[in-house]
Amino acid sequence: MKILRYLLVLLFAATCGNAQEVQNIFFDAVTFKSDSAGMARLDCYAVVPFQALKFKASGDKYYSKYTAYMSVIDENERSVAEKKFERTLKADNYFNAQGGAGDFDYLAYSFNLNPAKYKVRLTVKSEYNNTEYERRRTISLIDFDSHDFTLSGVLTCSKMEENAGEYEITPYLSDNIAPIMTSFISVFEAYNKLVERPMKFVAKLFNAETGEIAFCSRFFDRTIKVGTSSNYIPMQLPKNLKQGEYFLRIFALPADCDTTDYDKQIIAGTERSVSIFRSFGNGVYEDIEKAIAQLRYVAEDNEIDEMKDAKDEDEKIRLFDEFWAKHDPTPGTDRNEAFEVYFSRVKYAEERFSGARSRGWRSDMGHVFIVYGNPSTTERSTPDYRGRVTEKWTYANGDTFIFIDYSGFDDFRLYSPNIVSDKFSYDL
Repeated sequence: MKILRYLLVLLFAATCGNAQEVQNIFFDAVTFKSDSAGMARLDCYAVVPFQALKFKASGDKYYSKYTAYMSVIDENERSVAEKKFERTLKADNYFNAQGGAGDFDYLAYSFNLNPAKYKVRLTVKSEYNNTEYERRRTISLIDFDSHDFTLSGVLTCSKMEENAGEYEITPYLSDNIAPIMTSFISVFEAYNKLVERPMKFVAKLFNAETGEIAFCSRFFDRTIKVGTSSNYIPMQLPKNLKQGEYFLRIFALPADCDTTDYDKQIIAGTERSVSIFRSFGNGVYEDIEKAIAQLRYVAEDNEIDEMKDAKDEDEKIRLFDEFWAKHDPTPGTDRNEAFEVYFSRVKYAEERFSGARSRGWRSDMGHVFIVYGNPSTTERSTPDYRGRVTEKWTYANGDTFIFIDYSGFDDFRLYSPNIVSDKFSYDL
């Protein structure tokens, strides 16, 4: 399978401190057969979202610089390979520089290595604030050439499409599959030295703590040619799976195997670690009570009350997810753009409009910004004889909002109109 494009569901996560493993740096490493005899290929993919970096204004644009290192370390803690990236990024405005538009930088590199167990490390150093982020994986590379039949590592993908005879896949570069668990694809390669033959494949999800089977897919019939062939298994996990760590394992079986008792008939297998944690989305799910309260500019009071009155946290999350599913402008895809835009505006309002008397998303300016977005123009007056400052926001449709800072501490209150009755509505 030729990978023609790489996309990623980028969901907003809070920036963490130095040298931490953070969810807003996405990293994956998958092993495949190398073209070099006796070697294995380690494909590394990374995504660095804008909100993980510090941007500085220069003219009317914002810029950031960072250095990234992909390092491979053996069991003796010796570095055996490294790739360095130096990047300069540009954002058109402050909102985009804060990650509001979901912008990111993409990195990819392949290492040819001797079969062994390795630690793979991604280090990202943001130049303008000396912040360092780190992601790690432990991975075993096998000698594919020494086996008559074997499988590569597993790459989780959020989408796969056929275009002019080639498959275009969208890798999902995170162990946390909670955002895509109801629809994703497990992609892997089969290496066959024998004869072309029909086979069956099945995927199982094991609880990492208990070892119990949490999910088993149906059986998939595939014809495996001699040489290298690309394969995939579509996955639809139930929504009620418990949060936690799991192993996703794929098994190759004879085409005529007994599907009720096949443990002793497994020809080959492969696995990867995955997790299910509803903690993505700018930390939205980390405090579901706060997230529900923040729906005040998009949901009706009765919808918010229903969520608040739910019997437990899981039920609140279920109702919260159902609410956003109804407002998804592209149902059937792995992204909910309305959710992303809304909570990116909440995050921006929290950072930009917090004052002495109110949190940013609760402020009048935060309210208007969350509902309507960036104004086309802003005008701020000089202080009048009482020290009051007026700020005027004008939107492209002609709507105008006037705020007055009565206290002199950037605590702007909406003056005209005196109330906002509209709700947030995502505009494609």
